[in-house]
Amino acid sequence: MEDTGFEIVFSIREAESDKGVVFKSDGKRFATSSRTLKISLDTMYKLTFVCTPYKKLDSLNILGKGLVLTEEGKEERFSTYTTKWDTTGILTKATARAEREEVPLALNGEFGSLKKIMQVKFYKNGDKHVETGTEFESLLWKCDLNPEDKTEVVVVDELYQ
Repeated sequence: MEDTGFEIVFSIREAESDKGVVFKSDGKRFATSSRTLKISLDTMYKLTFVCTPYKKLDSLNILGKGLVLTEEGKEERFSTYTTKWDTTGILTKATARAEREEVPLALNGEFGSLKKIMQVKFYKNGDKHVETGTEFESLLWKCDLNPEDKTEVVVVDELYQ
């Protein structure tokens, strides 16, 4: 039987300052996830995807907007891609207290399509609450192909690091 498993490590940092983001543990308060990424509006972020073993990535879509992926490193063991994500104009106001936003992410590559809903709370640029939480180094997705549809990726495990 062919091993179709692979891993993708996703990280996000402010593009200008290279400062990492934080996440908040929400328990079971929200249906999407037990953790919420804290993101500033009107801010440019650098997103990095590292695939092990090497996988070619073709496109990334966040909230219905296509982002250009740049291959930063190509080795037999892994590949690294980056992009910039501008949160300007995503929302007209910050996420309300006790609310969360569901942010669809679609990553397409030689493996097919990985679709995830990220749970995010957006803050006004400069709001200090965006810095309160656990440091988000990366998110590890352990992936495999859907046995019924080999063009669809299933995340079999997800680890916040």
